[in-house]
Amino acid sequence: HLGDWESGWKEFEQSRFDLDVRQSGQYEWIPEKRWKGQDLEGGTLVIEGEQGFGDQIQFVRFAEWIKRDRGASRVVFSCHPDLVGLMKRVPFLDEVSGQIYRDFDYHIPVMSLPALLGLRVHHRLFTAPYLEAEPAVIHRWKMRLGEKRKSLRVGICWRSAPMAVKGDRVQKVKGINFVKRQESLSLDDLKSLLRSIDRSGDVDLISLQYQPGGEEEALLDSFGVVQPEIGNFNDTAALIELCDR
Repeated sequence: HLGDWESGWKEFEQSRFDLDVRQSGQYEWIPEKRWKGQDLEGGTLVIEGEQGFGDQIQFVRFAEWIKRDRGASRVVFSCHPDLVGLMKRVPFLDEVSGQIYRDFDYHIPVMSLPALLGLRVHHRLFTAPYLEAEPAVIHRWKMRLGEKRKSLRVGICWRSAPMAVKGDRVQKVKGINFVKRQESLSLDDLKSLLRSIDRSGDVDLISLQYQPGGEEEALLDSFGVVQPEIGNFNDTAALIELCDR
């Protein structure tokens, strides 16, 4: 039911663990150290990044509640290496690691935090930004891009990471169907979008897509879209900072 977050988070956890659909984590071999929401009493908690990049970026925000309300002396985020540079600037994380972190008291998958913290619809969520690009990286990209060619610079991204499921398909897990829907624009849809934007005549497009394919690059070239070589999410954050939209 809409607004019943208590049941929603509970069922979300069951679908990930009881049905084995959560991507396996590196810390599951230490079940006795899995955090269950208790006061950490000055201990160190490792938050394990899981699933997609966007999931990790969105859900790491709940680490602030752990620092504030659950008695952690240190909160460590163990995430994908491509996220390390960006996550190191999150103010409520004490350490960020792109590898397995060994020295800790408890661990928890990042997507389990809302359920353990009792997140409900009436809670006042976060109003201040917790992600920011590194100033030196912003400056480097500003020098590379130069002045805007048109009055408005707009960043575009049209698909999820290459490992994502393409198209609609049903995955059967212990007799239950889970539908994974398409999260990306097709090449034809991307072309239609670019054509529509191009008609305005006053928009400077910049690609924020990580690792575009050859056909995509050729299509962007044909519409004069700026295509910077993005190495990691620190680059992405800096480029977004330099966009107007």
